[in-house]
Amino acid sequence: MPSMLVSLALFQTIAAPTALPLRALGDHGPERRTAWLAVSERGDLAFTTGFSADETLVTLVDSTGALLARVGRKGDGPGEFRAPLRLMFRDSTLFVFGDARLSAFTRRGKHLWTRAMPPTDLPMAIHGDSVDAFSSPDLTATLGITRLSLTTMRGREIIAPRVEPLHALTRSAQAPARTVIPGYVRTDDGFIVGNGGRYELVKFDASGVVRERFGRSLPSRKLSGAALEAEVQQRVARARRPFVGPDNVKRELPVDVARIRREAAAPWAHFSGRNGGLQRDARGRIIAIVPQGDSVGLDLFDRSRFIGRAAVACAGHPIMAASSGRFLALLCDLPPTADREVGVRLFRW
Repeated sequence: MPSMLVSLALFQTIAAPTALPLRALGDHGPERRTAWLAVSERGDLAFTTGFSADETLVTLVDSTGALLARVGRKGDGPGEFRAPLRLMFRDSTLFVFGDARLSAFTRRGKHLWTRAMPPTDLPMAIHGDSVDAFSSPDLTATLGITRLSLTTMRGREIIAPRVEPLHALTRSAQAPARTVIPGYVRTDDGFIVGNGGRYELVKFDASGVVRERFGRSLPSRKLSGAALEAEVQQRVARARRPFVGPDNVKRELPVDVARIRREAAAPWAHFSGRNGGLQRDARGRIIAIVPQGDSVGLDLFDRSRFIGRAAVACAGHPIMAASSGRFLALLCDLPPTADREVGVRLFRW
């Protein structure tokens, strides 16, 4: 069974990363293109995997690729999930969100606690003893921000739904009634919310007051003609690629070609909150993850000043990303000849 992958690239504005080869992980199951990803300050990786031989949904490895634990069995009990929707680290504690519940695990897989969250909330960032969450009371057309205590899952509303400019940042240009999860990153004195379609970053203070707007004035990309057809064919081929289950039987998932075409034809956001498109490095700089077809642009901002872009070889759409401390992890497509769908590329600042 092939190992997870780490590829290295020299950054124009970031020091060259340190090689961290990942060893084979064994029978942890197929990695889907929509897998969630998290990385800790010490370089531990957590990622979702479809399923595994012991029916767990999340795999943890250290920065060398050595298996630490598998957590999150399928089910409805404490520490169990039907569909994890977010992975986050705080120090060495892994938080897994899904089914309107937040669960905490040690890096060795010990389940610490499970607490119910409001069913309309999606956690985005954990800092100290609180978690910031997007709140959508009607699940479609409004979006606010709440800050909840990790011990009680209760808290306060920072920005109410439909309040500008947050409401404007979450509108879809193609479907104005649909909520788009924007990029989000917590800072020392507040947080930043971004609209990938317009490449606009808005800095808020801790109370939700706008302090600054910045970005790069870049239009969103949209494929058409031969480029669109090529992208559709590549996505269909990836979707039809069989995978081997824990019983060693090859399986294929149903492929909705019409849906794939609609998604490929839609404008590409420069970064998306659903896949960790805004990150923060150990020096406090903001990183915007910008998919570019067969590569990824890492746009760096020092405060609100754009300081440069680094290109990293990483194909896929969307691009899953996570950063913490001195580590950045990207989940990228593997070559069509591989029997897995995605691999991890891990960088050290």
